[in-house]
Amino acid sequence: MADKKKILLVDDVVTFAKLIQVSLEQTGEFEVRIEKRGAFVVPVAQEYRPHAILLDVMMPHMDGPAVARTLQEDEKTARVPVAFLTSMVSRDETGPEGRVIRGFPFMAKPVTPQEIRNFVKKLVG
Repeated sequence: MADKKKILLVDDVVTFAKLIQVSLEQTGEFEVRIEKRGAFVVPVAQEYRPHAILLDVMMPHMDGPAVARTLQEDEKTARVPVAFLTSMVSRDETGPEGRVIRGFPFMAKPVTPQEIRNFVKKLVG
C-alpha cells in the first residue's frame, strides 16, 4: 500500500476534530494530526510536513486566514495546500463543493464523513 497522506487539522473544537480524524483515517489513505491552536501551526507544519492543512476559520488568538497567510510566507510550508472548514456559512449557501475564502477553498460545517473524504482527496490531488 502507498504511503498515507498526512493531513494537519487545525480546529479548537476537539470533538469535531476527532470526528474528522476518524473519518479520514478509517479510509487507510490518511494520517491526521490535530492542532487546536492556530498560533502553533507553522512550527507543527514544519516538523510534521503534511500533504494538506485544514483550518477552522474562527479560532482564538490567531484565526484561520491569519494562519494561512503565515503558512504562505514560510518557505517550508508555502506549497502545502490549505483549505478552510467553517460554520460561518451553511452548506445551503455554498453548495456541496464549497467555495473560496481569500483564495483558499473551504467547506461549510457540519460535513459528512464522505464529504470530507472527497474534499481532502481533491485537495491532496
